Amino acid sequence: MGNQKLDKIVVIDIEACCWMGDPPPGQYKEIIEIGVCTVDLKTFKIDDVDGFIINPIYSKISKFCTELTGLTQEVVDEGCLFMEACKKLREDYKTKRRIWGSWGNYDRTAFMKMCKLFQVKYPFASSHINIKTLFALMNPQFKREQSMKKALNAINIPLEGKHHCGKWDAFNTAKLLITVLKRGKNEK
Repeated sequence: MGNQKLDKIVVIDIEACCWMGDPPPGQYKEIIEIGVCTVDLKTFKIDDVDGFIINPIYSKISKFCTELTGLTQEVVDEGCLFMEACKKLREDYKTKRRIWGSWGNYDRTAFMKMCKLFQVKYPFASSHINIKTLFALMNPQFKREQSMKKALNAINIPLEGKHHCGKWDAFNTAKLLITVLKRGKNEK
């Protein structure tokens, strides 16, 4: 960890194939969208907001998944491969050298599973911030972790963009992270 850059935190949000129940035989909860943005640790500003679509190899987009995420089979068919997305994260966002975070632990474990499934090198540094847990700990009015939408509402920050869109969920998660970082800085 000693060689990690402490200039920015990379915030990630993924969307994955999903169904009303269990996946059909031979299909998986493959990542189909990665939202990414960075939080500058000097200015506490969000920059580099981006999102990219991933073409799933084993799975098809269900009607439920389209209703939730807005992604259709035609859209993901035009996406990049998972290994290309991991390369983009490493090269464009320096994810092997920067701390990264997500709302909860799902994104981290989903990446680990996908990397194992496709035998792709894990694109992140080992330092992961579970922003959902951190936010709950820094806001004593909560007795447990909250959804991102409820956390935004609780501190009067509007949800921007489309919920369950990787790019917008990463952006909204970054706004919550910034509130925690500013509070931590002000309490010193």
